[in-house]
Amino acid sequence: MTGRTLHWVSGEGVAMTEENRKPGVPAFAIAVVATALALAASRLISVSGDASLIWPPLGIAVGLMLVWGGWGLVAVCGGLALWLVITGHNLLLLPIACLEVAFGAWATLVLNRRLQRAQGTALAATVRLYVAGALVGGGVSALIGAGSFHLAGIFPDMSFSTLFLVFWVAEAMGMLVFGGLTLALARDGIVALRPDATLALR
Repeated sequence: MTGRTLHWVSGEGVAMTEENRKPGVPAFAIAVVATALALAASRLISVSGDASLIWPPLGIAVGLMLVWGGWGLVAVCGGLALWLVITGHNLLLLPIACLEVAFGAWATLVLNRRLQRAQGTALAATVRLYVAGALVGGGVSALIGAGSFHLAGIFPDMSFSTLFLVFWVAEAMGMLVFGGLTLALARDGIVALRPDATLALR
């Protein structure tokens, strides 16, 4: 296995490496809209109307960035902006949300690169990506988000530690739910959903 190639075939070595493939306009637009829809859907399982159990942007960004490089982050920030406009939220939240995603995804990809040096199975590669994203990337994103909210006096009844834990759980769940699915769809499109596909991602 050489270069920036991703193989996901049982029995082969696995490398979850970035391809930096520039997306086409339709794919980019779909990613923006899909991010906004995922954010809207996540609010449906909110326990209070203010905090969601799943925050999708980190998982979507990591999946896209493994294939599109920095364009994946741009698409997610576009989806965040679209969601904020549609829902009437303050657009001043956009820089904070994008910083959360950017630093969380960066931490995830850096750790994933370091861990992938050892060859292994497809399952091992997936676990490495999820551990890097849910534990490390999610923690970094949660630190930025919770810190910003705490300093701004948002949710004043919550301590910083509680706010951080809420953010971390939501970021981690978003990574677990959306990370692998986004990677597969960004890499192979709907082919990844075909029952006769070999799931060989090249």
